[in-house]
Amino acid sequence: MKRLAAEQARDPSAGATLAARIDRELVNRAPWVPLFTPRFADFVSSRVGNYQPNLYASSSVLLDQLWFIDFDSGRKSTWFCGVPLPR
Repeated sequence: MKRLAAEQARDPSAGATLAARIDRELVNRAPWVPLFTPRFADFVSSRVGNYQPNLYASSSVLLDQLWFIDFDSGRKSTWFCGVPLPR
């Protein structure tokens, strides 16, 4: 910054060029920061219960917490990845 101030005092045109170069270098080294948080919608059937969003992972639903009403038996069933879990 001292060099930039001295350069601008000596030659304003060269100082502007140096300031632009410093600015580009700082911007190129800056970390990437997201400007928004994507939001996803989960659609569930009325037969599904205990839906809980997972806010801390790439998946947006806690699959192991879901249960659904089985049409055949009319009872609540718990499934994980297509496999019924023991009660």
